[in-house]
Amino acid sequence: MSVGCPIPDRILRRLIFEPNTGCLLWDGWCSEKGYALTKWQGKKTRVTRLLFKLLTGRWPRRDRELLHKCDTPACCNFSCDAATHLREGTRRQNARERHQRGRTRGCVRYAA
Repeated sequence: MSVGCPIPDRILRRLIFEPNTGCLLWDGWCSEKGYALTKWQGKKTRVTRLLFKLLTGRWPRRDRELLHKCDTPACCNFSCDAATHLREGTRRQNARERHQRGRTRGCVRYAA
């Protein structure tokens, strides 16, 4: 797929805009932690990763995660501009931000 591939209707129909937060909330299958899931080419995948692929033309790197600036696991608001709620980052960045927002349980290891 190339950059700018259309997002399938079956995905778009499950996204609900939340005007107070700007989140695009997933109204479908979710993981135990609340992350949006779907089947893509016969495999279970996170909707955020799929949207990243469809909008950028590549999957997120294996050593990267998609970080939520909105702290809402069901949010799928990914775009190629600064208004996005999601961005590609490292696990260390994710742990640091989670800790700074008071969402960490237990011990956190990351370099400051």
